[in-house]
Parts: sequence; structure tokens; C-alpha cells
Amino acid sequence: MPYCIWYPGFATEDTYRALARQNPVLRYNVGRACAVGGCLDLYLELDLLPDVTIAEEAREAGKINNSEGSTAIFNHIMSQPVRYRVMNDYDRTINIEDPEPGAYLNGDTALRRRLAEGDGRIVMAAYEGNVDRYSRLRRPRKFENEEEAIVHGVYHSTTFAKYWSLPNEQGHFGDFRAQNAIMARFIMINDLSWLSEEPDPTDLGDPRDYPPSYALACIAGGYQWTYDMLEVRPTTRLLQQAMKSPNTHYVADLRRRAAELGLEDELPDIDRFSCWYWQEDKDLFPTTTLLIPIQYTSGIVDEYGGGSPYERSEIEANASPWELYIASSDELRDRADEVAETARPGMEAMPLYEEMKDWKQWLPCLPWKNKEAGDEKIVEEKTAAVEGTGKS
Repeated sequence: MPYCIWYPGFATEDTYRALARQNPVLRYNVGRACAVGGCLDLYLELDLLPDVTIAEEAREAGKINNSEGSTAIFNHIMSQPVRYRVMNDYDRTINIEDPEPGAYLNGDTALRRRLAEGDGRIVMAAYEGNVDRYSRLRRPRKFENEEEAIVHGVYHSTTFAKYWSLPNEQGHFGDFRAQNAIMARFIMINDLSWLSEEPDPTDLGDPRDYPPSYALACIAGGYQWTYDMLEVRPTTRLLQQAMKSPNTHYVADLRRRAAELGLEDELPDIDRFSCWYWQEDKDLFPTTTLLIPIQYTSGIVDEYGGGSPYERSEIEANASPWELYIASSDELRDRADEVAETARPGMEAMPLYEEMKDWKQWLPCLPWKNKEAGDEKIVEEKTAAVEGTGKS
């Protein structure tokens, strides 16, 4: 049976009345729709228990829509001596047989306005690692894109990592990616207090896989002495990191040990190899110049490029299309909608600043370039004047 019959669309009062008569099991769903639409007469006809979720919806609709009917439904429910919790938005269940009495309005209702506007706020709070905002906006159950955004936020915010590491939160998010991100964030700030003397192998993986990661960190941090102590097997990944370091010791050491172990063929030629590792070259907070109407994207956060700076097997959350879309003017979004409507599937993006690809068009706009051009003209005029005087 359907649960939400009031979002994103809204039927007529007659339709809801007919639905309640033909399917009495949906009476509370119809009552919720009455709260949104301000249908006081139909709500009273349903003869429902005073449900707090319907009350919260009616209160919100009364304020936002200035609906007298919604406000009247709210006042009617609040005037009852006992209120119940019949509907559960996060389980999508309706408990008619044994509803919870003495329930309060505690903000657990997924209000219609929040469904329309709140998802983006929650995901962006997680994406940015804003623990205060996220803790206030989050819902009992996660929705699309939220987990990817949480992983991104944990990697970049110690307070967000700490928030998810607390015992009362770990049960809400057992995703191994989040646990890995929490441990990585703590390691990056030099905290190992969470690591027991005999760690669970399932948490940290195979210890034989650690040395390459240690070596990568030593090269990136410039810890040459520790790197030399590890004596790790040369790999392409280590060479990629070593080539980014200003210290030539790492490349020389890897080449030397590769020759000693007969691994020269496994390492690429420096002259033909880019020093930027394909994942670490990604921006941690990427941007885009492709304006895509949000209805044509796969969500508020999307995969980024096909690689992540965190783990080679992981997709990074990328909110750049959403950020550009919400920051753009209404006129620019309207133009993007027109482009998307006539584009082939998968080609709905509207490139921005295409005219700037020709540097000859935008270079004269720079004030200092105009000054240089003016100075050159003055010099030419003076030179011509001097030459003219000499000839006379």
C-alpha cells in the first residue's frame, strides 16, 4: 500500500474522500493530506485518533501556506486530552492496532516542506563536515547520497569524525567506508589513542599491506629516516608519490632497490610518466563549469571523475554541480533548462564561459594589459617624433 500520498503532488479533496471510502486502511494517509491541504471538513469526517504527525504537518502548513484549515486541524488535535503516534514516517508504517498514547510533537515528522527543501541542507551539512548543522537536521534514516557525503565530511573534519566515532552513533552508521574515514582522520591529526594493543584484524585489514601505506605517508610528509627503515618493495604507486617530492632521494632509492630486486620493468620511465597520480590530482572540494539542471543529475552529490583521493576502490562525493546550480541566477538556470530540454540524453549540461577559450577576446579586458598597450603606443609615438625631427 502507498504511504506518502501528499508529496510531491497533491490530489483534490474529492479524490482523497473517495480514496478513504474505498480503502479505509488509508484513512490516516488521507488525514495527513488534509493537514497539508487544509481540508478541515474531510479530516473531521475521517474520525481519526489525534495523531501527532498529522498535528506537526498541519502546524507547518498553517504557517507556510497561511492555511486556516490546516491551523484548525492542528488546534483540533492539540485540544484533545490524549494524543497518539499512529504514523511513522521513517518506517513508513501506520500502527492502528496499538498506537503509542501520550505522544508529543518532537520534530520526528518528515514534513512536506522539509521533503522539498531539506534533503539538500542535510547532504551539504554532511559534505562540509558541519557537525552542528548536520546533528540538528539529520533524520532517523539516511537517504540517497547522504552516506557518501558523510564519508567526505569525515575525511575533512575532525569534529565530524569524532561525532561519528561516539558509541551512540556507531550503530547508526556501520558502513566500512565511514569507519575507515574516521581512523584515517584521527591518524592525520596524530591520534592513535583509539587503537588498542591488539586491534581487531577486521578493522585494520592485513598487516602485511601496511608498509606501502606507511612509505607513501613518509614520502608525502618528508620523513626520510622512517622511510629508509621500512625498506618496502618498489612499486609504481610509490614511484608516483616519490616523483612529486622535491627530495630526489626517494626516486633514487626506489630505482636502486628495483634494480637490486630485478623489478626495473615494473617501474615506468620517468621521462614518459606524469608525476601526478590520477587520484591525488583531484580537488578535495571540486568545482565545475558545467551547469546542469538538478533534475538531470543523479543526486546532490555525484561520483567525481572515477577516482578518489582516499581509496583506490572508492568513489568520492562531488557536490560541485549542485553548488553551481544553487548559486546561479534564475536567468542562467532558465537558460540551462532550455539547453537540457533539447539535448540528447546524457548531454544536458550547459558549458559556461565558452567564449573565454579564445584568449585574444578576454586578454584586452585586463587593465594592466591595456596599460601596457598604452605605454607601447606612447613609445611608438615618441620614437616616430624623434625620427621625424632627425629627418627634418
